[in-house]
Amino acid sequence: MLRVLVAIPFVLVLTEGVAGAYWTTSGAGTASASTGTINAPTAVAATNTPGTALVAVSWTNSTPAAGLSPTGYYVTRVRNSDGATFGACGSSPASPTATTPCNDTSVPDGAFHYTVTGVRASWTATSGSSNNVTVASDVTAPSVTVNQKAGQADPTNALPMLWTVTFSETVTGFDTNDLTRGGTSTGGAVTVTGAGANYEISLSGTPTNGSTTFAIAANRAQDLAGNTNTASTSSDNSITYDTTAPTVTGVSSTLADGSYNAGQVVPVTVTFSEIVTVTGTPQLTLSSGTPATTAVNYTSGTGTNVLTFNYTVAAGNTSTDLDYAATTSLALNGGTIRDLATNKATLTLAAPAAPGSLGANKNLVIGSCTPSTVNLTTDADTYIDGINTTNYGTSTVLKIWTDNLISRRILINFPMPAIPAGCRITSSTLSITRSSAAKTGAVVAHSASASWAEGTAHGKTLPAFTGTAVTNTGTDATPSFLVTTLVQNMYPSSNFGFVIKGSVEDGSQVDISYFSRESAGTKPNLSITFGP
Repeated sequence: MLRVLVAIPFVLVLTEGVAGAYWTTSGAGTASASTGTINAPTAVAATNTPGTALVAVSWTNSTPAAGLSPTGYYVTRVRNSDGATFGACGSSPASPTATTPCNDTSVPDGAFHYTVTGVRASWTATSGSSNNVTVASDVTAPSVTVNQKAGQADPTNALPMLWTVTFSETVTGFDTNDLTRGGTSTGGAVTVTGAGANYEISLSGTPTNGSTTFAIAANRAQDLAGNTNTASTSSDNSITYDTTAPTVTGVSSTLADGSYNAGQVVPVTVTFSEIVTVTGTPQLTLSSGTPATTAVNYTSGTGTNVLTFNYTVAAGNTSTDLDYAATTSLALNGGTIRDLATNKATLTLAAPAAPGSLGANKNLVIGSCTPSTVNLTTDADTYIDGINTTNYGTSTVLKIWTDNLISRRILINFPMPAIPAGCRITSSTLSITRSSAAKTGAVVAHSASASWAEGTAHGKTLPAFTGTAVTNTGTDATPSFLVTTLVQNMYPSSNFGFVIKGSVEDGSQVDISYFSRESAGTKPNLSITFGP
């Protein structure tokens, strides 16, 4: 029993492991108080299950002191790196736990130690530190990719060349020494920049032409939990450095060797040493006789190593062995020819007729036709008298007669010759000669649309006519018809001859007779001119 007569402070001082209390009082009177201590818990231990964020904390409960024991305990986690403290196991001074051991969950990665404090009323007693425990809940190895940097040209003739390195998480310890270089290019200066999960590889200096790849072997960098990386993967980590200009390796044609004349399309092909892209309309100048040269426009081939220039043979063009005009005959004409690395193409050609030239690679003869004209005499002629079934195949005259009811039309055929090699039909004229005329008028020529026979044709077997009407360019006495298109269309197998009739079959009563092939007069004639 303590009798208090005046206000005096009372202080209990403790050493480690001993609890203390502090009371104050004032005024007169009497009071009583009990004093004592509690002991701190001991043998604090912390254990982490590898790969988890859980730490099990255990301790030995305090031994009684003067019959007094703690009524609970709270656990404190201490971070080793800076001494920061955190409540653990869900306990606190205001909410102690009575359980040992306890589980400290969701512990971040790092190194820690623990203390446990016994509590009884306002008395506390704190243990010594537990063992150190390192938490590493991340056991996943960081993955990494190496690829061309977005926007990197490939192939390219520009430096630096850039690659992107992307780890799946922040890593440390990664630098240039961790790269494995591959490909055919050597030399140059390699640097690595970046931090965390993202890095960039740069190749500059003077690398040789060729391809370059970069890879990262396993165990070259580590994440914050100490896990080392797996070997790198990539979708495209190769970049080709190319400073060599594409060159012409040969000029040729896909057309078979042979003789060709006006109207023929001759595809001339220019082959380069590598794939090229074309803009605009480059030109290739050929030796063409008349005129001396012809500039041929680029037609197709961009994105390949073969460009095509389609040459259309014009009238007057001649060559005994088609070739370009000079080593400088390939010209840009305001366009461009570059390889995929944007190197400008060297346009120099082999000398004409030299190996690799068009003349050496092909034997294309241009304009080989010798112009000629043939005059043909009809081998079958007759006329048709309305719907009369009489045949006039042996008549010495061929008649045209028109009125509202009856029309007479002439049928004429000629033995068409073969077109000379290398030639084409350049013109053709049909002519007939009048024997008598009761009444003249305009007459026209058409192609017959079906076969007929001189000895059997009559009004009911008259073939229809086809083609645009060809008008008379001669006189009334000797009509002349320029039938070039009609004759060209008769080759190779549609020669049914001609139908000659009044231009208008009405009441004007044209009545004209012409000499047939059976007459002694001037017989029907067909003139055909062949040329290149």
